[in-house]
Amino acid sequence: MTFRAEEIRVAADVTAEEWADGLVAACPTCKHPEWFHPEMVGPEGENIWCAECGQDFGSWEELRSRLFVGPAMLAKSLAGKG
Repeated sequence: MTFRAEEIRVAADVTAEEWADGLVAACPTCKHPEWFHPEMVGPEGENIWCAECGQDFGSWEELRSRLFVGPAMLAKSLAGKG
């Protein structure tokens, strides 16, 4: 994959409530924080990638299932308690 800076997609501003419902995941390559929300819609037929280095995260469906089900959501829920 050749990464081109002009391909970076800028997300729209999000509200504080939406921010709280989302997760920040660090890119495994460059550690750049990427924010994801479970109701986001990925680009049709394209993968999601890091805006900083171009690391391919896979399809939105794959990424969403890794971030918003099972252990990830349990950890987020437990971190919010207390």
